[in-house]
Amino acid sequence: MTRAKSPTSTAMLSVLLFASACQEQEPPEPPDGSATPTASGETFLADLHHKCYAIRGPGAEVANIDFTSQFSREAVPLGSPLSLCTPTIKITPEREHGTLSSSDLKCYGIMGSDPDATIRLTTQQFGSEVHEVGIAIAVCAPVNIAPAPDGRPSQSLPRSPYYTCHQIEGAVPDHPAVDLKTTHFPLEKAVQINRPYAVCAPAVKDAGDDPEGSQAERERLESVFPHLKCYGIEGPPLNRAYNMVSILGEERGVTVMQPQGFCVPATKEHMPDKQDGLPPEVEG
Repeated sequence: MTRAKSPTSTAMLSVLLFASACQEQEPPEPPDGSATPTASGETFLADLHHKCYAIRGPGAEVANIDFTSQFSREAVPLGSPLSLCTPTIKITPEREHGTLSSSDLKCYGIMGSDPDATIRLTTQQFGSEVHEVGIAIAVCAPVNIAPAPDGRPSQSLPRSPYYTCHQIEGAVPDHPAVDLKTTHFPLEKAVQINRPYAVCAPAVKDAGDDPEGSQAERERLESVFPHLKCYGIEGPPLNRAYNMVSILGEERGVTVMQPQGFCVPATKEHMPDKQDGLPPEVEG
């Protein structure tokens, strides 16, 4: 029997990270050399980590979005900006995980569909866990940032994937606190990892009326870019202002506040008693 899932609350959206003043580029591509295995056998992109900060600023210039992921096609109104998720190095006693050579992501709230799917997510440090995938609560797009008031973000957007994020619930991982290092913000030590709240899947923007092409592009993205499992974290507020530009819009003086999420790469397995929950136009 399918468990009923409650609508996303304002509080949940505020915890979530997980399109225009610029010209859209070609479909997302990995950075040069990103698919090359490292000495540990991982690829550059398979080790992406993001630390997500709550943000406060005006809404995007677009009224609606159209994002297709393996879980759903979301063609819904775009909500307020929620989070800035920046590439992060996770420091453990054994070694460092992640890379800073990737793009920032800016996430906006949506009230999306419920795919009625059950998945197993496995992360390198935090283990394996089964989740019911809930409603879509956010979409994320690559973003360039520069300090306000006078900083000018690059208008050339990085070639990274879009993401659609769905609500999940889970347990606090049995893992010691970690140190988190980013490019833009101070090193934060002894960060406690709390319960997971979202799974973010690579998505195709504006699939249009080409379901086969959309599915091929989605599968290509999924073969290169990781799914992200996002856990709640806490930390001191930054209260720094940045100018930002993404394909979803341009915003000036966006306040970056407290850290609220830590998203790590995860491998995904659909459980056999559930379906993908895809709309007919994107099913395989």
